[in-house]
Amino acid sequence: MNFEERIDLLAKGKKKGLRMKDYSAHLNVSVSWVSQFFSGKAQMTETMQNDLVSFIDTYKVV
Repeated sequence: MNFEERIDLLAKGKKKGLRMKDYSAHLNVSVSWVSQFFSGKAQMTETMQNDLVSFIDTYKVV
């Protein structure tokens, strides 16, 4: 996933009200690690990327 795709994904989640702590809880990683991923300093496996995309796509605003 390139940097632009990460930013688009982050923006999509932000529109739904998702925060870094939501991603970290879903992926079972630290908030710091999620932040590093979105800034391009950390890599994520393809499986985790697919899981994150699915989580954002299926998240329902309450």
